Amino acid sequence: ETMTVLLVSGVFVVLTASVTAEQMLSLGWRDIAFVAVLLFAVRPLTIALSSLGTELTLKEKLLIGWIAPRGVVAVAVSGLFATALSTLGIEDGARLAPLAFLIVLSTVVLHGFSIGPLSRALGLTMKSPPGVLIVGGGRFARGLAERIQELELPVMIADRNWNRLRLAREARIPVYYGEILSEAAEHHVDFARFGHLVAATDNDAYNALVCTDFGPEIGRSNCYQIGRTDHQGPDRARISFTLGGRTLVDGAPSLDELEARLSSGWTFQKTRLTEEYTYQRFREERGDTPLVLFVAKPGGRLVFATAKGEIKADPGDTIVAIGPGRLGGEAPAPEDASIPAAPLP
Repeated sequence: ETMTVLLVSGVFVVLTASVTAEQMLSLGWRDIAFVAVLLFAVRPLTIALSSLGTELTLKEKLLIGWIAPRGVVAVAVSGLFATALSTLGIEDGARLAPLAFLIVLSTVVLHGFSIGPLSRALGLTMKSPPGVLIVGGGRFARGLAERIQELELPVMIADRNWNRLRLAREARIPVYYGEILSEAAEHHVDFARFGHLVAATDNDAYNALVCTDFGPEIGRSNCYQIGRTDHQGPDRARISFTLGGRTLVDGAPSLDELEARLSSGWTFQKTRLTEEYTYQRFREERGDTPLVLFVAKPGGRLVFATAKGEIKADPGDTIVAIGPGRLGGEAPAPEDASIPAAPLP
């Protein structure tokens, strides 16, 4: 994939180097009209015909018809064809290379400046901040997903075990039944909606594999796994530092430990900070017992708590944590909500 990017980039460098200023100045209104017909008629018509029978909406077809592939192969061979045509004595053969350059230049400039406004005008942009993809079902995943849903952010739970998705299905949380690393998942899951990944299975090595696979797409700093303990024990038992994601929750409790605490009465709790009720006061009153999972910033941005990261929360932020029991209403400004422990599937 990296070689493809380098080679394609090299094609445009070579094409540009082979075009002179005199050749570009020789282009007239007929060439400009040709580019206009290509952009506004030929390409949209091609997309309309090729998308017949698909589930694409009219707005999606309009966007694709405008921002369509620019034909790298045609650009790559234009210089070769131009030389061959000129050798055969065809007068306009020398104009092929500058014309191809004009098409590339026009599409890059026009599409680059128009894709944002056009997408917004057609209502095809993402209306909410990126959500969270949770890999692994169970109590913890269900509770975390419900808290994220309350923030009106996209969330999905994926698991290969249908029974472990039962709690999520009962709570009407979107689920994906199957292997999240499979090619089928790439065709059925819109990963563009998610800006964070939480690997919450009981297999530490699988969690590391999932985070490593999604790292290039989501960003390794946005991939988290439950209870990463590979830094302990002998060297031969450790997973490479370059693999896996960041450890979620200070103290690195395992999934079994988290779900055992939920079974013993711990609940998911949500607290909104104010000017009077700051994060420092939150810690002074509740101590270190509640395990902070993430901080929701105004606007929907999520900052997950990691084992080595310092939590920074400001007035107006919402803290989501798990702690023992349901907190009382004595705190000046907390908004607490609890999820009772559900029976095992």
